[in-house]
Amino acid sequence: MTALLAQDAQRACELLSGVFERSGNHDGYVSVDLEPATLSDATATVRHAHELNRSVDRPNLLVKIPACGFNAIRACLAEGVGVQVTGVFSVSTYRKVLDAHLEGLELARGAGIPLGTLGSVAALPVRLLDHEVDRQLDELARSEGRPLRGTVALATARLMYAAYEEYLGSERWRALRVAGAQPQRPMWSVAEAAEDTAGPEPEPCYSYLSRLVGWGTVSELDQDAVTEFAAHGTRPGHPHR
Repeated sequence: MTALLAQDAQRACELLSGVFERSGNHDGYVSVDLEPATLSDATATVRHAHELNRSVDRPNLLVKIPACGFNAIRACLAEGVGVQVTGVFSVSTYRKVLDAHLEGLELARGAGIPLGTLGSVAALPVRLLDHEVDRQLDELARSEGRPLRGTVALATARLMYAAYEEYLGSERWRALRVAGAQPQRPMWSVAEAAEDTAGPEPEPCYSYLSRLVGWGTVSELDQDAVTEFAAHGTRPGHPHR
C-alpha cells in the first residue's frame, strides 16, 4: 500500500512540478495522508513521513499531520519534510501550530537544510466547523443563539488570518525569510462536511469562497465545490452572476 501511495504521489508531484518551479516553490504542492495508526505517536509519525518523503523524492510533497501533533510537525520540518497541518479548529491551536512551524524551520536552518522548498499550510475545515457549531446552537433552542448560525467559521478564519499577519511581522519569521523560507499559509477547506452527523445542512461551498479570499491564503476545493462556485458564486469585487 505504501509503495502504491508513493507512486501516485510521485506522479502528482511531477504533474505539478511546472507550477512549483514557475511560482518559485510557492505553489504546486501535493499533500499525502500518513497511515492513521502512526498519528497517535510523534516518533512513528515522523518515521513514516520520512519513509514516504524518501520514496516520493520530490520537493513539492507535503505530509498531512493533525494540528494536535505539535511535536511531529516540528520534527518533520526540522528534518526537511514539508507538512500540511489538518484540523485546525481554533485560533489558540493555530498559534501553537505557527510556533511549531517557526521552531521546525529554525532547527532545519541550524542543521543546514535548505528552507526554500520546505512548504507548509495549516487547514481550517470551514464547513465542518460551522456544521458542528450550528448543530449545538440548534440543540440549545434559544433565540439568542440563532443569529450566530453560519458565522463561527468565518470569524475563526479572520482571527486566524490576524495571527498569520502577526507571524509574518515577527523577527523570528523575518530571519527565516532572509534564509529563504516559505511561509506557512492558512488553508480554508470548504468542501468538507459531516454528512453522517445529525443536524442542519452546512452552508453551500460557494457561499464561503468569496469571503475567504485573502493575500497569501489557499482554498481547498473538491470538484463539486469548483462546479458550485462556477454556477452560483461571485468573485470579490464582482456582482453575483
